[in-house]
Formats: sequence, structure tokens, C-alpha cells
Amino acid sequence: MDRARRLLLLGLCLALGLWGVMVHAEGIRENCTEICPENSFCVNATHCTCQSGFKSLTEALYFLGDSDVCDDVNECTVPGPPKCDSNKQCNNFPGGFNCTCILGFTAEPGKENFTNTSGTVCQDIDECVTLGHDVCGPNATCINIPGSYNCVCAVGYQADPSKENFMGSNNNTCQDVDERCCCALLASLKLQLFGAFY
Repeated sequence: MDRARRLLLLGLCLALGLWGVMVHAEGIRENCTEICPENSFCVNATHCTCQSGFKSLTEALYFLGDSDVCDDVNECTVPGPPKCDSNKQCNNFPGGFNCTCILGFTAEPGKENFTNTSGTVCQDIDECVTLGHDVCGPNATCINIPGSYNCVCAVGYQADPSKENFMGSNNNTCQDVDERCCCALLASLKLQLFGAFY
């Protein structure tokens, strides 16, 4: 053989060898739905492996045909760091998960469902602004707190003792303090100061 043919043959062998190494390392995805179970795919036309977000019940990376089942991985409950950080909740779905803001917090528009790595921040909703300052009714003040709000009676008014801080209002929540007891107390003190007793 002449030199050119030998080089061509050598190049062809190298190319086929490299292709075989790449196929073995990466695997070939083929349509093997009649062989592999749901939520898996065929590798090298011989084995099955689960899709991302799923794991085999036997926890094998590769398995033969329908000898195993691919079950959803609940990313929200797997050990390790939380999938969603503060003011967020984790929501699992088949093959994945996302984060949403908890009640009383909101993400910027269009980013209601996100992953923790997206950098989305859940900001506190100021219910006193969104619900209106009169949400607490007359004689009360709305105070925003993280994730919620409280109502507090104005000076000279008092709520039912079991409702010192309350949410929402009917018109009777904050009642005028009975000032007669205060006046009687002041009159008694005044009389004692000046030496007159009844």
C-alpha cells in the first residue's frame, strides 16, 4: 500500500475508535420505550437509566429492561441543604421542583415559580398598603410585620383583652376606654391632697 492509503486507513481507524469511546462514555439515547420503563431511556441499546429527577427503586444507575421502575425524586425532602431558602416553599412535581413565595411574600412579576439558584427574592407584602389603612377599622392602626400585619388600638381605646393585637376588624373591635373610672380616681386623689374625705 502506498503511504496515502495507509494514512487514510489509520485516520479512519482513529475516527471509529474515538467515536466508540464517546458512545461508551456518553451513551446513545434511542427510542426503546418497549424495553425501558416510564421515565427512563435506553443507553447503548442494552441498558436503561432513569431520566433526571427520577431514580430507580433499586437505586441502580443502569438496569436491564423493565426489571426496575423509575420513581420521582422528591427534591423537597431529600437530605441536604434546603432547596428553597427563607420566605419560600418547595413544590415537588414529577421530574423536578420549584420554589414559590410563602403567604405574605411576593416575587417580582413573572417569577412566581423559580429555582433557589435563580436569585429570586421574596419581598414582604405590606398588607397595610395593599389592604388599605382602614383594614383595622376606626380607632386602630395597621402595623405591617413580616408575612402579615397586626392591628393595634389607638390611645384611649382598648380591644377585647384576648385581642390585644388582631387582624381585620368589625366596627366594634377598639372600644373607647371607660373614662369615668379615671375621673373618679382623679377626684379621689384631689380630695385626699386637700384633706377632704367623704
